[in-house]
Amino acid sequence: MKQFEASVQKKYFNGINFSDHRELNVFYSYLRGFSLLFLDTSIKNILEIGGGQSTSLLSKFGQRLGWSIITIDMNPDSITLKLRSQIDTEDTLKNISFRKGVSISTDGIRKFYEKGFDKIGNISFDLVIKEAISFIETTMDPRRLEKVNEALSIEKFDKNILIQKILSDNTILPELINLYRTDGDELSFHIENNIEQFDPLLKTIMDEESIDVVFLDSGEFSSLPEWEIVEPRLRIGGYVILHDIFFPKSFKNWLVAGSIMANSNYSVLFIDETTPQGLMVAQKNN
Repeated sequence: MKQFEASVQKKYFNGINFSDHRELNVFYSYLRGFSLLFLDTSIKNILEIGGGQSTSLLSKFGQRLGWSIITIDMNPDSITLKLRSQIDTEDTLKNISFRKGVSISTDGIRKFYEKGFDKIGNISFDLVIKEAISFIETTMDPRRLEKVNEALSIEKFDKNILIQKILSDNTILPELINLYRTDGDELSFHIENNIEQFDPLLKTIMDEESIDVVFLDSGEFSSLPEWEIVEPRLRIGGYVILHDIFFPKSFKNWLVAGSIMANSNYSVLFIDETTPQGLMVAQKNN
């Protein structure tokens, strides 16, 4: 399979400079996931949250298949940094609608986490956590395991212990979230950099434009509140694509993935387990 992906990358995306083999494998993962959309002729509009190498793929596919691509990001230069190619960035931006701004405000993200978790994507938190065990993966990238063990007060990591602790102790999840805090993350970045002047874009776009596919790939703490906006607004037959679905490599989308797995209104079409980040493609049926 990788021989095919390598051929596509070489022929159509040879302008992108990958920093290492791991980054190239992530690109292949995008390629596999997005290809599931090719035969659905009802797809017209795709919303991507967080720009990068995926934007280049969507831009080129959109040009060939007649898709309109909307990308929400604070800075178009971030695409240049990730593609490491000014020419490819210029070609990418020609074929997308770049919406400079934030999906959700810092205040909105903070309020989401402060209220606690009763449901995620309209699915009870207990059910979400039980399904999310499938997205705990410790072999490909174990770098955060030691800190997770410290938060759980255990010597050796065990998936079942983690799930039981989260279900029985409402202080554990905030402790785990704190492990993923970084300087300038989305819980502080917008305020510190005076970005609160930008109106949050996600709800407006989902309410006012017909979106067929949503790709959630922004910050560590954005995806959960973004999913609360996207899920009730995604049309029947529409798709959601998640990147960074494996914990503890990332906190970003493992609970969103658990919510989708627990929701009978969705069919999971594909889970890519070839990278530490992972990728999921699901379709809304009801």
